[in-house]
Parts: sequence; C-alpha cells; structure tokens
Amino acid sequence: MAALTDKQKLFIDLYVSSLDPQRAYMEAFGVGIKTASSNGYTLLKKPEVRAEIDKKLQEIKKANPRILSAEEVLENLTKEATDQSNNTRDKLKAMELLGKYHALFTERVQQETTVNIVVDIEEEEEE
Repeated sequence: MAALTDKQKLFIDLYVSSLDPQRAYMEAFGVGIKTASSNGYTLLKKPEVRAEIDKKLQEIKKANPRILSAEEVLENLTKEATDQSNNTRDKLKAMELLGKYHALFTERVQQETTVNIVVDIEEEEEE
C-alpha cells in the first residue's frame, strides 16, 4: 500500500469530521467546487485512503459507542425512504442523502469552445 501524502491525511481528517468528500477535498487541496466534486469521491475509492478512514471511524465509535456506524446510518435512511407512513418531504430527503452517499448525483456541465489550429506546411524543394 502506498504511503499517504500530507494532503491525503488532511483530506481524511476533514472527511471524518464532516463526511463530505467535496468539502474535505476543497479544503485539503485548495481547489474549486468542480474539481472537488469528482476528485473527492475518487480519492475515497483509493484503498489506502479508505482503510485509514475506516480506522479513524472505528476509533471514534470505540470512544463513543452511542455514535451510529455508517451502516446504521444507511439502514436508518433506507427505512425512512421506504416507510409508507412518512411524508413525501422526509422520504425525498432520505433518498437524497442516500443518493449523495452512493455518488449518484454528478454535475454535468456542457461547454462549447472554439479552437483555432494553424498548420504551416513547408514543401520540400526537389533537386
């Protein structure tokens, strides 16, 4: 496993405190929202980063057993989203949070650019 960089370690600490990969990436790497939107989730998928996050979350859980685990939060959100007795607003909020967790929502930006290409071809003289 590769060693973590200082910025990756900072990202991990920020992520563990906020559980928001976009915000953690923006603060750790000093980038804008567009870059952080994709790169934060990508960084979460790296095995060495994920392992360190899981380790820190376990330490937090051991220190305070009343804190829900990620699995417990996801189970509760799923119950909220599928409970027929809940109002539509509560169901939508639960589904939104689950969608964010699973990175289902990505910003798509359509961009049009014009590129001018100049090709200067010199012909060789024949002898």
